[in-house]
Amino acid sequence: MRMLVIVPVSVPDYNAAVLAQVAGHAQGHAVDVECLPGGPRFIDSVANELAAAAHVRARLARLDGYDAVLVDCFGDPGVDEAGPIPITGAFVPAMHAAQRFGQPISIILPNSELAAHIRERVDSRGWIATTYGLLAPTREHVFACARAIAAADGRQTILLGCTAWAAFADELRAELAADIVEPEQAAIADLVDRLEPP
Repeated sequence: MRMLVIVPVSVPDYNAAVLAQVAGHAQGHAVDVECLPGGPRFIDSVANELAAAAHVRARLARLDGYDAVLVDCFGDPGVDEAGPIPITGAFVPAMHAAQRFGQPISIILPNSELAAHIRERVDSRGWIATTYGLLAPTREHVFACARAIAAADGRQTILLGCTAWAAFADELRAELAADIVEPEQAAIADLVDRLEPP
């Protein structure tokens, strides 16, 4: 079985790192990673998410040779989960993974605009989670926020609300008394579950 991972930006800068991260969780399935031919260079706003969505939908219209698709972004730009093959973004599988721990969920987002946007999506599904928008989407800010959540609120599930932070997950798991959900890993696990064995 072959998976396509779409990095919904117009530059290939992230492709190699995404392939390395995803391939480790793909359970033997072949993985291709590609960026978009147009759209934003990165997704740091709802406007950029919407701009990427049009390019994602165009790519999803031609999927010959693929058995599943991950749109590698927590905001799920252009994702419509109904289709002839499994297609997902990172938000829904990550929330399902976080809910399995059965404890309060805190979602760390790159900024306050995206935190408010995800808050609306959480509420619209009747889910419960607290969202935190960072002043800057850096490693230092992610770790500081995660440490503050773990220290203030006891046992928590902390969901990293950006797939670009995948490399932070293991470090945070080792340091904090909290369950850490990394959305890219959760999304790949969801697709693997929905596919036949390779």
